[in-house]
Amino acid sequence: MSQALSWQGAFLIKGLGFTQGSIGLLGALPAGASVILVIAAGWCSQRLLARGVSSRVARGIFGGACVSLGGAALAIMPYVPGISAKIALTTIGVALPSVIYVIGNAVVSEIAPVAQRGALLAIGTAVSTSAGLLAPYVMGSVVETAATPLNGFNTGFMICGVIMLVGGVIGMALMHPERETMRWASEMPEAAVGPA
Repeated sequence: MSQALSWQGAFLIKGLGFTQGSIGLLGALPAGASVILVIAAGWCSQRLLARGVSSRVARGIFGGACVSLGGAALAIMPYVPGISAKIALTTIGVALPSVIYVIGNAVVSEIAPVAQRGALLAIGTAVSTSAGLLAPYVMGSVVETAATPLNGFNTGFMICGVIMLVGGVIGMALMHPERETMRWASEMPEAAVGPA
């Protein structure tokens, strides 16, 4: 998300050739789509849980899949012809992974003892927002050293996409909220652990 906020406008102007005055709506697409997808994904995850689907599937696999699919969209974007397709893929690639912010907090709330929830949510937020410091610098470095701005943006978005794709797969493999809830409860029997 931080990459899009910092570089979406420059990508549209310097990479795809739009004029400054024509990118208003296009520049806002990732943020607008994120709002819709985060609300829809939270609702979908809760519906799955209400239907008896395990938290591993409704939160772990679902959240990891959203990150992976967003990463795949960014990773393939440089190879897809057409400006409309590139805009659609960058919008999906930025908006879909935003789902993990909501689902990740729900997983932490589910597995962590009540006394540690606040601290773990704060640590998770600090770690996840650290990308806001790194992504603009990395993308700027890649764009500046590339032969053309479009080549730089393509490489930068591909790097970001591959990182998200791998991170989403790791998340799907490692997120087991029910198992972690039992582990925390056995290590801290006096701590109250409950669902989010």
